[in-house]
Amino acid sequence: MIETAEATDSRVYCNLQQLLALRRTAEAIKLDARYRPGGMLSGRHRSRMRGQGMDFEELRGWRTGDSIRSVDWKASAHSRQRLVRVYTEETDRPTVLLVDQRRSLFFGSQERTKSVTAAEVAAMLAWMVLAGGDRLGGVVFNNDDQAQLRPARSKSAAMRLFQTICDFNQVLEPGGNSRSDAVTLDRVLARSASYIGNNGTLILISDGDGLHDEQLDHLEALACRMNVLVFLISDPLEQSITGIDQLVVSDGSAQLQLSADAGAAERFQAQFTAHQDSIRQRVAAHGLPFGVIDTVAPVPQQMQQLFGLA
Repeated sequence: MIETAEATDSRVYCNLQQLLALRRTAEAIKLDARYRPGGMLSGRHRSRMRGQGMDFEELRGWRTGDSIRSVDWKASAHSRQRLVRVYTEETDRPTVLLVDQRRSLFFGSQERTKSVTAAEVAAMLAWMVLAGGDRLGGVVFNNDDQAQLRPARSKSAAMRLFQTICDFNQVLEPGGNSRSDAVTLDRVLARSASYIGNNGTLILISDGDGLHDEQLDHLEALACRMNVLVFLISDPLEQSITGIDQLVVSDGSAQLQLSADAGAAERFQAQFTAHQDSIRQRVAAHGLPFGVIDTVAPVPQQMQQLFGLA
């Protein structure tokens, strides 16, 4: 971590206290069916298995092997056919957060860096998961390394996750170069199934850098076995450079000044919109929840809006 005033600025680098402070706000939000199809993340989850459980799902026709106790005699009398009541079985499932802290997130044009925004989104989700009584795990990764934390149902699980996020976040440097780019989003997604097994919940928090067709195929394949959510972190400058006459781009050692004419601005915005629309279409095709969080508005406020509380 760089020893400058920026290192203590919570808009540039996150800290443990900052993530812990989100607990009260987060616990007032529930991950439910209004945002996630099937409501599979709010404490006790509706499973794909059907049987005697707590939540009524539907009435259907009698099938060989059905228990006589499942027959709804009143509904059967009205419909003049034997109907049975079907329930969804409640199961406890682990939730794993994939938290991106790569160099591409160490950028912010206004209020916060994308890396800090991703950390705050992860903290909000972690508190929401634990408030529902579920097990929390995580995979935090950057360009060079990744850390895996096994799911556990305790405050200490959140503490370990937050500290790991902070550790990865605080080694980010302006223009810093990776030693090897040994860890890519593609590789993290390819190994995601091994982190939680089947029937768990996987939540990707990233800026989408490197999230193309091959990586989306991984998400689609995982969605056949588990619940998948995607949170994309974006900055206003990535969406539009309209009104900016000159851009100065730097890799930390060299600078390049670019002229942002109207045509360039339109092409820039069209490229960003096309990429984000592609992701939206692919995840929507599988009914996957998809949310965009920006680096300007407070993260708790945006999370409340996504979950219909604001």
